[in-house]
Amino acid sequence: MRSPTPTGPSPATQEAEGLVYGELWSGFTGAIETARKLEAGSIAQGIAELPQRLAAVKGDPAQLALQAKLVDGLKTRDEMRALLIAKGTKDEQSKSFRQVSLNDYLAYVKDASAPSKLQPGVGIVVAEGEIVDGDAGPGRIGGDTTARLIRKAREDEAIKAVVLRVNSPGGSAFASEIVRRELELTRKAGKPVVISMGDVAASGGYWIATSSDAVIADPGTITGSIGVFGILPTAEGLMSKLSLHTGGTTTTWLAGSMDPRRPLDPRLQAVMQSSIDNIYARFTTLAAQARKSTPEKIDAVAQGRIWTGAQAKERGLVDRLGSLDDAVQAAVKLGKLEVKDGDKPRLVYVERDMSRKERLLASLTDVVAPPIAQAVGQALGLDALPVPVVEELATLRELAKQSAQGRWERAAAVHCLCGAP
Repeated sequence: MRSPTPTGPSPATQEAEGLVYGELWSGFTGAIETARKLEAGSIAQGIAELPQRLAAVKGDPAQLALQAKLVDGLKTRDEMRALLIAKGTKDEQSKSFRQVSLNDYLAYVKDASAPSKLQPGVGIVVAEGEIVDGDAGPGRIGGDTTARLIRKAREDEAIKAVVLRVNSPGGSAFASEIVRRELELTRKAGKPVVISMGDVAASGGYWIATSSDAVIADPGTITGSIGVFGILPTAEGLMSKLSLHTGGTTTTWLAGSMDPRRPLDPRLQAVMQSSIDNIYARFTTLAAQARKSTPEKIDAVAQGRIWTGAQAKERGLVDRLGSLDDAVQAAVKLGKLEVKDGDKPRLVYVERDMSRKERLLASLTDVVAPPIAQAVGQALGLDALPVPVVEELATLRELAKQSAQGRWERAAAVHCLCGAP
């Protein structure tokens, strides 16, 4: 007889999650207490005494935050504007403080890769999102898409080392292996690979990190989750309640074996379990080779369990803690790049090449946008466009850019300037 389906987390799961979330919470509150110069434990005490403390300030949460030293002051918008004018520089035309939009600022930022394409540098490949088979656009990691980016970095003679920025909860094991193999080939080609872990680098996100020269995680990175699972939902219980049944003749037991209207065949369950066991063994073996350990030792900290970056370092799953900048510096050292004191290494964010159609659309944003701005200004009878209109036009340029990059397919974007004065 089948055992009853659990209706809640197991004690082991609660213990594992409690360890991870406790570590994250401790780091979060500790950082706040350090930044605000508060005594250790004051955040936890404030939460415990929240009802009484809030009642003492007559239910005013802003006053409570000020009293608890979580903020330095309470100001209205006009008072804040006056403070920024006093701290910065007043703009007589706008009667406010001097400010610059992000798009205008970026226009003046010097591109580190501009001086010379032949100047040696570090290639950065971003692996962001769920890992899926084949190609994928921004927000997901396509096995083929990311592999091509890594290959592009490997074949670029000016790139001497590669940093893979991983922020992924995992996904397809097959796609993860394709990405890992490209990293392996990159290392064999003599180019060091450094893994920089972001918020999450778990399951497949950890799989692709097993072919590298160094793994650097943030203290709060959710990593590990060295495990494999498969799901086949069935609805035979629901079908039975509705007095609906299936039947028919098949040539083998495999025919219709994944039909959700039927209960899971024990033979199919055995087949799936064997496949999952095989992938798990492959996962732990790769991790053991990467971490200079054994599959048995890796299994002790694997089994799908997650860790914070700090906990992962304690268990030998990452090399050290640090940021993306630390990963870049590690790549510079491993790649033996000559960087003068005070200078920054040349960074190349490796992105897919645009097609001729995409390049044409991208160029139109620079060609068409200025005449539009001029026409709008003339229609309004203004020498210079108001800030809201400039911001709206910047939004239009960004929308066109995203379209050129293939983020939208067969979509129409309509924008109205009716909100601008």
